[in-house]
Amino acid sequence: MSIIYLASQNKHKVHEIQSILGKSWDIRACDELAPGISWDETGHTFRENALIKAQAVLAKGAHTVIADDSGLEVVALKGAPGIYSARYAGPNANDEDNNLKLLKEINHLPEEELKARFVCVICFLQEGADPIFFEGHCDGHLVKKTSGLKGFGYDPLFIPSAFHETFAELGDDVKNQISHRARALIKFEEHLRTEY
Repeated sequence: MSIIYLASQNKHKVHEIQSILGKSWDIRACDELAPGISWDETGHTFRENALIKAQAVLAKGAHTVIADDSGLEVVALKGAPGIYSARYAGPNANDEDNNLKLLKEINHLPEEELKARFVCVICFLQEGADPIFFEGHCDGHLVKKTSGLKGFGYDPLFIPSAFHETFAELGDDVKNQISHRARALIKFEEHLRTEY
């Protein structure tokens, strides 16, 4: 089983990615390799930020790294929160803070203007190789009240297209098949199967 370090301290992401990729790969949080590791997300796109994270972990001695940068884009907010999704309400914001800020931003909007999508860009980086990127999207719309206790981030506010419940209500089994991260990871997994 090959070890892939994930450039994230988010245990939810580690679990989610491991669930999607299955047992052929051992996904580990980067702080197992380098406790206290950090980086500045100075990129202007999801791709740039994913690369920054991957390079930071590779520099700590990892041989194989994946990094994802993902976020929520709301059409009526001109793509916000976008790359700032994790820190929308400030640098130390938690999920609840970010959700509350988003609710304030969309509260005045009619339902037909609540279109949104989740975006995920995965950077796969190996020692001595060029980075490879995989992108996934999940379209849907927002609701004006949090609903559901599963998931994390903006999951309680987002209903994916063709569904009537939020990601936080649908749970991991459904989310791990249709989410933005799942779609990017499916492309990544296909690459792994083809190349390795």
